[in-house]
Amino acid sequence: MEPPQRLEGQVIRSRTDEQVKAFRASSFEVYKQDHDMLTGARVLRLNKKRLQDEEDAYLRKMNDLVGGKPKRMLFPR
Repeated sequence: MEPPQRLEGQVIRSRTDEQVKAFRASSFEVYKQDHDMLTGARVLRLNKKRLQDEEDAYLRKMNDLVGGKPKRMLFPR
């Protein structure tokens, strides 16, 4: 079985490449990476570097608000 004569080789190759990409995108391997196998719930993927940067920025902000030496010393009772 051959493709129709009116289609060029490049068109045929691009269509088969698109079908391969679509097949791989809907494969069970991709599903396992994106979903929890016990519950079927979608897993939230986190970028490790981005999460670390956001946490560092938050800690710096909180340190600027409440960090540093106390303004005055309180003596214990």
